[in-house]
Amino acid sequence: MKQRLARKGVSPKIFRVETIDGWALKLARLFPLLSAYEQRANARPDYPDLRVKVCQLLSRGDLSGLIEATYGKVFVDEYQDCSTSQHNTIGWVAESVSVVVFGDPLQSIFNFDQNDPLPNWVEVERVFPGILRLDRPWRWINAGEDELGEWLLNMRETLLQGRQIDLQDSPANIIWHPLTGNFRNDSVSLRREQFRIRQLCGEDDRFLVIGDSRNRENRHEFARSSNGLNVVEPVELGDVVTAALTIDRAFEGDLLRAVLTFAGRVMTGISVQGVVDRVGSIQAGRNRKPATDLENIAIEVIEERSREVVASLLVALSCDRECRVFRRSALNAMCAALIATDKPLSDSIISVREQRRHIGDKRVSKRSIGSTLLLKGLEAEYVLILNADERNMDAKNLYVALTRGARCTSIFSTNSLVG
Repeated sequence: MKQRLARKGVSPKIFRVETIDGWALKLARLFPLLSAYEQRANARPDYPDLRVKVCQLLSRGDLSGLIEATYGKVFVDEYQDCSTSQHNTIGWVAESVSVVVFGDPLQSIFNFDQNDPLPNWVEVERVFPGILRLDRPWRWINAGEDELGEWLLNMRETLLQGRQIDLQDSPANIIWHPLTGNFRNDSVSLRREQFRIRQLCGEDDRFLVIGDSRNRENRHEFARSSNGLNVVEPVELGDVVTAALTIDRAFEGDLLRAVLTFAGRVMTGISVQGVVDRVGSIQAGRNRKPATDLENIAIEVIEERSREVVASLLVALSCDRECRVFRRSALNAMCAALIATDKPLSDSIISVREQRRHIGDKRVSKRSIGSTLLLKGLEAEYVLILNADERNMDAKNLYVALTRGARCTSIFSTNSLVG
């Protein structure tokens, strides 16, 4: 959103782009006594409690004048992904300033817990009455792909009626590839199609690969074996936080192995045991070849056991010509946490995560792989969907996946009937 406003020449001085939770947290911190929200130092915010407390604060009207004086208008995008408590919060904001919301219930793919579910769309339109329903596929019209845009509109109606769509009846730039169940043959077909698409991509074109939301490892493995693809990380950075905890503990143990293990999860060309054995040989004086600069840094990790040296090793590995980083955002987060030495690494990585959550993260490169949950709202010229079978993608996820590509979408599934 910030990048799009910048492309339109809008001065950053006249707008603020934030998540609802990010804005609520800022409000709670500015008025801790009024909000009665308490956050422990270095702890992840308690978002359910935060939403309740800020909603109560706004409902009392204590900040109505402040909100009215601060904002001229509030726009909320992707409204179908708000929880009930977030919807209530925006409803109270609308008591003080003009609010316009944008949303599509067919793209509602985020699931909140049962204590804070998605609001009923009838309730949403009661608070924010509908004023315009977009019925022209402008993104595809602007890309010169009118036929594709019209097909997507018709496909939307089909899915809303609870019926499947047949990919064999799609326009030429919706390309269906049947999966055979033979892993080797299907893998070859996927590689060939990816190569074909990347040959079509211009320098400024975006290419997104959409994989199974439930299978992170499969997406990572596809990126590992696909030169140039970068993994889109979830904001929670779950496995990076876990790795930080492991490295934290390893400062009293096998630190080098812990660091190399993490490196092997974010870049190719890492032989954990090979490096450990080689460093052991150098330290014992059994090496015939002199130690490289990278190996000397690895030895420093063992001997100095400092976070700065660990960060230096990760950077050196990422620059090595034998390695290729395919999870750049995860690597950058870990390095940022290592450099912040004022608290334990496990706390530092959480601080980095929360900072990214609220100020944004340029985590989507022009050639990226993710899931519908991670790529929803993004636009690309070309899209490759790895497996659109019903057990991987319901109607909503399928719709989100199919509407990412402006020029061409390639779909792999066992059956042409999907959704």
